[in-house]
Amino acid sequence: MSHEDFFRNEAKKFFKDWRTQTQTTRSDGTISYHYDWKFYDVDDLFTFFELDDKDRQEKQLARAQHYIAKIAGYKNWNDLIQVSEPEFELAELLVRRFKNSQAII
Repeated sequence: MSHEDFFRNEAKKFFKDWRTQTQTTRSDGTISYHYDWKFYDVDDLFTFFELDDKDRQEKQLARAQHYIAKIAGYKNWNDLIQVSEPEFELAELLVRRFKNSQAII
């Protein structure tokens, strides 16, 4: 599997987890989110990036790719997929470490 394929696959996994979203509206009007995630702790990621309700509700594969790029340390998806082989390896390591750190929480 190429590095680019790895990142595409990770974005798809994140998107799959994101689509498990359920919402609960509290009596004060605030919304809480729950995700039945398998690969990525979606709520933790959105909290880390300080994203708002609008961001959480706009479920799109392109946005999932963007968040994977941000986890890997890049500004956006296009910056990520154009890097050199050594940079791909480092970015892949960052994504794997992020996932593994969530698995032990």
